[in-house]
Amino acid sequence: MRILSQNVISEKLHSVKNIREQTILSAQFKLLARVGAMTEMLLCDIDIQHSELKNHYPKLGTHPRLDDYQNAVVIPDRHSRDRNKSANPRILPIDDELRRLLIRYLLIRPDADEPYVFLSQERNDQLWPKRINQMWKEAFHPEFAETELYKPITSHYGRHYATTFWKITQNLSRERTKYLRGDELGEENDQNEAIDTYLHTNYEDIENLYRENVFKFGLGF
Repeated sequence: MRILSQNVISEKLHSVKNIREQTILSAQFKLLARVGAMTEMLLCDIDIQHSELKNHYPKLGTHPRLDDYQNAVVIPDRHSRDRNKSANPRILPIDDELRRLLIRYLLIRPDADEPYVFLSQERNDQLWPKRINQMWKEAFHPEFAETELYKPITSHYGRHYATTFWKITQNLSRERTKYLRGDELGEENDQNEAIDTYLHTNYEDIENLYRENVFKFGLGF
C-alpha cells in the first residue's frame, strides 16, 4: 500500500468540488471510517456546537453517548448498525476542519425526512456504499489506480493512511490506535501478550492528543 503525502491528498480533496463528496472523503480520513460507517451515520450520532444547525436538526447530537461531549461523533459497532464492521463502538473528536466541512454540508443538505447524515443525490435517501466507492475513484484515479507495484487507492485508504499517521508518525500507543480504529480491545491472541487483556482506552485518553495533532487538509474555508 503506497502512502501518499499529505500535500498530495490535500490537492486531491481540493479538486473535489461537490461539498457532500468532499466532506465524506475527508471524514473517512479523519475518523478512520469505513464506507459502511459513513452510509449508516445518523444525525443523532454527531454533535456540532452550532446554533443554526441545532435549530434546524432537532435530533443532531442526541445520541445518549454524546451527553457529556461536544463536537464529537459516535461510530457504533457491527452489532448496532447493519453496514458497520467495527468490533467496538467509539467516540471520536470532530476537529475544527471537519466541523467546518460538516456545517457547510448540513446547511445545504436536502430537507428530507431521513435520519442519515449523508443522503443520495438522486432520491435524498440513504447513501449506498457503491456511490462512496465511486467518489474515491473519481478523486484518485487514474493517477492512483492499480499498477504492477501498487494496489489502487480505494475507499479503505483513509483507514490505512490515518493508522500509519497515528501509529508511525505520531508514535501513538497500540491500544490508543486500536481505539481510533474501533478494533477489538483487550483480546488475548497470538499477536498480543497477556497484559493486553487488561489495557483499555477511553475517549478522554485520546481527545486532546487527537485535536492537537490530527492532520489538516486546508478545507472548509
